[in-house]
Amino acid sequence: EAGHDRPLSVRLDRALIREMVFVSWPLMLNNLLAGMFYKIDVTLLEPLAGNKVVGQYGSAYKWLDALGLIPSLFTMALLPIMRFDLRELEQRFEVHGVRSGGAWRLDFVSRDPAVARTLGTVVVSGEDTNVCQLEFRHSKKERVEIQIGETRTGVGFTPEEERRFFR
Repeated sequence: EAGHDRPLSVRLDRALIREMVFVSWPLMLNNLLAGMFYKIDVTLLEPLAGNKVVGQYGSAYKWLDALGLIPSLFTMALLPIMRFDLRELEQRFEVHGVRSGGAWRLDFVSRDPAVARTLGTVVVSGEDTNVCQLEFRHSKKERVEIQIGETRTGVGFTPEEERRFFR
């Protein structure tokens, strides 16, 4: 086919890279310091207790490392919701919405059964363009609610999105 024999070209947007580094440097610094803090114990333990104890400690610590994967899995599952990426949301979740005046609520039910069992229904509610509450609901008695104070998220709905999600 025509056009498939050309080499792939990559163009770096230096202004975007500069902006991303400027905005994210506190998180990068936090990640660097957290990583150093996370592993400093082994460096301190070796001269105090020897290699055998460090090995035992490291073996037990592997279980805690495995538990550390859980927050990142939650983050990956919730990222489309927090970004409000409607295309990705529709691929990963069934989206149901209710609107009454300026108040609105969106319920996200994962299409992946494992994520649905873990997160339950994710409910995001708000007033006008403000997100006011994030809830993880397994049942009426099993739920976690996160109340959000005065924020400006820029959440907005086009007329088409309102027709699609708020019937």
